[in-house]
Amino acid sequence: KTNTFFNQPFLGPSAPPQDLKLKDTTSTSLLVGWNEVPAVDKNGIIISYTVSYQAIDSALVENLTVYFPTREVILTGLIKSMNYSVRILASTDKGDGMYSDPEFFVTNQDGKLDSNLAKAGNNFNVLRKIEILFFSLHEEQTVGSEIAL
Repeated sequence: KTNTFFNQPFLGPSAPPQDLKLKDTTSTSLLVGWNEVPAVDKNGIIISYTVSYQAIDSALVENLTVYFPTREVILTGLIKSMNYSVRILASTDKGDGMYSDPEFFVTNQDGKLDSNLAKAGNNFNVLRKIEILFFSLHEEQTVGSEIAL
């Protein structure tokens, strides 16, 4: 597969992560999950994933990077009842892969935590700007710490 903008082969993964799924957790947050890049398309060892998201009415695109093996992330600080576009790419030490097709989602209005979130069962981390939050859904604990710049 080639990068159509530069008409050159991708150095990173030649396919995006598979099965991008979106689920609201509160009226201002969204759980994003995905499956791995197909083995034949990895072109190296996956080291990170970048989730790119934007409110449909906004020109501002935000990017959030999480490191392998993490395959879930919670986007926070979203606008209530807003339509968002979300897409994802994987990166290797050779470079970034291609973005997935966008998925669209409207954040909910009532702010209730979705009970299905507790069924996720896996530990995952969220890296957003300078705040790192570690969640352990299985143990029902949240620990947060800030990184000084």
